[in-house]
Amino acid sequence: AAKEDEKAKREKKKEKEEPAATDYAQLNRQFVVPIVNGDRVAAMVVASLAIEVEQGQSDLVFDVEPKLRDALLEVLFIHAHSGGFDGQFTSRLAMKDLRDRLSAVAEDIVGSVFYDVLITEIVRQDL
Repeated sequence: AAKEDEKAKREKKKEKEEPAATDYAQLNRQFVVPIVNGDRVAAMVVASLAIEVEQGQSDLVFDVEPKLRDALLEVLFIHAHSGGFDGQFTSRLAMKDLRDRLSAVAEDIVGSVFYDVLITEIVRQDL
């Protein structure tokens, strides 16, 4: 329930306070997430992410990028471990769920200038 309250707060904030102009901070390196079946790596997911912030605030994202990448990668690993990258992982509902989870941790780190996480690329390669 607490997560839903936070999500609702974030949505309300976006609707009422989103500035006319935003900046996008494209994170410098891709995220590589192993998909493990049993004791072997069955696939790899590679994703690129960008963070939408208030105009003029993209430097803040880069100032906290190591901590931000760690938190985002943790979300991606949990998503992979729970089967989030299996089957139709790019369905609208699956991507919204992932984006919401990524946004929650990004907002905690970036702060009040944060608006959204954009998944700019995502691919799964079976091994």
